[in-house]
Amino acid sequence: MRLLLTPATHTSGTCFFTIVAVLTPHPQGTTYDQAAKRVTRLTEEVAKHRC
Repeated sequence: MRLLLTPATHTSGTCFFTIVAVLTPHPQGTTYDQAAKRVTRLTEEVAKHRC
């Protein structure tokens, strides 16, 4: 079993009839605000091409 050694954030939502979850690890020292912005940008890019 591998342990997660860095902070991680997640978000979830729907894309048409599919539930989508995005889990993202972040480097040590990342603030919540930085992590939230990063996962939001990533999710927006995925949604542009998949939804």
